[in-house]
Amino acid sequence: MIAGHSLALLCASALSFRNVLAHSQDDQTRSGVQSSGDLQPVLTTISQDPDLSMFYNLFYKTGFMGKPGPMFEEHFNDPRRLDKSKFTVFAPTNEALRKLPSTVIQQLQEPASFPLLEQILFTHVIQADFKPQDFGSNRQYHTAGQSTLSIDRGGCITSNAGLTRTAVAQHCQARVVSQRSGPLRASNGFVYKIDNLIDGLITYFGEDTAGAMPSVSYESGTVQDVLARDSQLSTLNQLFKDIAPFYLIQIGLYDADRQTGREKWIYLAPSNEAFEALPQSALEAMRAPATNPFTSFTLGFGKSPLPQTQRMPMQVTSTTGFNITIADGKVNNARIEKETCVDNACIWHIGRLIDPIYPGSYRPQAAAPGSYRQQSK
Repeated sequence: MIAGHSLALLCASALSFRNVLAHSQDDQTRSGVQSSGDLQPVLTTISQDPDLSMFYNLFYKTGFMGKPGPMFEEHFNDPRRLDKSKFTVFAPTNEALRKLPSTVIQQLQEPASFPLLEQILFTHVIQADFKPQDFGSNRQYHTAGQSTLSIDRGGCITSNAGLTRTAVAQHCQARVVSQRSGPLRASNGFVYKIDNLIDGLITYFGEDTAGAMPSVSYESGTVQDVLARDSQLSTLNQLFKDIAPFYLIQIGLYDADRQTGREKWIYLAPSNEAFEALPQSALEAMRAPATNPFTSFTLGFGKSPLPQTQRMPMQVTSTTGFNITIADGKVNNARIEKETCVDNACIWHIGRLIDPIYPGSYRPQAAAPGSYRQQSK
């Protein structure tokens, strides 16, 4: 329950934000809003704002020939679209993206990371003509990916509210940056600047609480053998059979130079519990041909060299190039439930699918009463 003084501050924040929006609408009316014929589609609008150059560059990296990839350019930016779709983009500013570790931004732009980048970008786009008066409408808007966004009266954005069973609640992943001129208007929608990246994966996969590292057990065989015989990994094993059987073969192999004393590797294996925490339709969606690249990326993300030290916290680097943080009995957002070492590797059973950009992208934000009033002065 919200305390009385907190509720008053929250109301003051919401009123301040609505006043800013009202001023922006008045300013647009007095200055004469551009006709739709003078406006550009949403991605072009983003590209023309220097404060959004880093965000646009992520779109740009998905394509070639000087423009974003077809799944973005043709869908969101083609003025010839006959269905006259309207889109709203919540665009992190350059300052917002600089909050991320530079290695994350660099790795997202690598071709191998494209399935992940695609999901992140889609999370920032809703197919709706979201106007300033729609703030606080208590609606969940579907993104161009598989997420939903909720935007409260204060401009606080949360993804996938109530969708996944999680042990750690998430609130306010980003805030709309208040501007007297209002959102950027595009020929097919609006662009709102926000102060943080929206990480839809942490709210879709969920997060575990901290715990102690489990003791290590030893078995014969390979990682492939363990996946085949461990009943708690049956969902993962079946997914690999369905969409990436080659990966099962890969994790059943020994390193070529095993006899030279090369260190083993670890595989972070999501347990059945990790999949049971997901939305009901998640497994069906993961098997769909259109999402196979992202599913394969997600399931294969947990392979990395075995840590050289037991000192906590520590980082290892996934074979995808992203860093994985190991601390408090967790890897990123997932609790380590069991550790089994076999002939060619060690398997860590984990309670969630791993969010590759956690924790760098996700910093829950407390309410900031009066922040919009201060920004609008």
